[in-house]
Amino acid sequence: MNDPQQRLVVTLTVEQFQALVREQVQAVLRPTPVIDKPYLTVAEASEHTSLAPSTLRLAIRKGHLKANRVGRRVVISRANLDRFIGT
Repeated sequence: MNDPQQRLVVTLTVEQFQALVREQVQAVLRPTPVIDKPYLTVAEASEHTSLAPSTLRLAIRKGHLKANRVGRRVVISRANLDRFIGT
């Protein structure tokens, strides 16, 4: 089996092939998990919580969610975000 000339032949239906391609494309396009990051942008926090960015910005403005500015970017610590969503 170490012979580089050997090949594996697999027969797939069109539906199986489409499902395989779709799965591989989704795996490539899937955003990297934000779970490991200690600070999230508003957009990343929105993806993580399924809340609209405007909802998060409103919570920040009203003081319900603590955030920090790094230059022009607003970042939210994971601890503050978890506290805000109640987990």
